[in-house]
Amino acid sequence: MVTRGEKFTREHRLTTQSDFKRVYQVGKKLYSPFFILYLAPNHLRHNRLGVVASKKIGGSVVRNRIKRVVREAFRRYPCQREHGLDMVVVSSPSIVSLDGGQVAELLIKKLNSYYQSERV
Repeated sequence: MVTRGEKFTREHRLTTQSDFKRVYQVGKKLYSPFFILYLAPNHLRHNRLGVVASKKIGGSVVRNRIKRVVREAFRRYPCQREHGLDMVVVSSPSIVSLDGGQVAELLIKKLNSYYQSERV
């Protein structure tokens, strides 16, 4: 069971269309065969996440499973830095072939590569 401190709260979500647009326009794109990860700095001290799963991926059951898996990876592996990031994960149809652990591993790998490239 998820404890209160581990919940994926509203403050950790991208909720408005303008939030998504800003990340798409000013964010950096990181490509994977399974998703595209958009990252843009925000003015907060925590990260926020938005997940996009189009109908190309499958029916609602499949799309919602993908969203849950991505949110769980984000919730379990928070990357705490002094400035937060807004992240949008745009899933591709091939993500369906992965299990939750593989998705989490790929997301963490992409985030770590972003942080290392930004440090330089």
